[in-house]
Amino acid sequence: MQDTKVKDILDAFPVFEPIERNKLRCNITGHELPTRADQLDEYTKTKKFIRAWRIHKIMEKYSEYFDDIGENKYGCKLTMRIVAKDPDDLERHIAGKKFNRALEKGFFSTCFHPFCVCIYSVKQ
Repeated sequence: MQDTKVKDILDAFPVFEPIERNKLRCNITGHELPTRADQLDEYTKTKKFIRAWRIHKIMEKYSEYFDDIGENKYGCKLTMRIVAKDPDDLERHIAGKKFNRALEKGFFSTCFHPFCVCIYSVKQ
């Protein structure tokens, strides 16, 4: 019974990897916990995990359009905007007009540059 609950949780959240001595490590938060259904279930309901899980799901789909530029920021390669590492902010940015228009055009930079450096170098 305990093993089926653990297996169900691991199937629902495939970000846990087994480590030594019957423990699991969460790949998105780095948290280590024992392989017990009650603790796994409790951990997957925490605010920290839910936030990290939502960001992980967004980045699975749109990771090619964002650069990780800091502890709390992503840089959008399509719109050249800085977006907070918050799932609500990311969803709002992805649903926005500028992002969708740039996505339709198919233009995006290979890396994030918030300011065009070439404009300043040409003036000299």
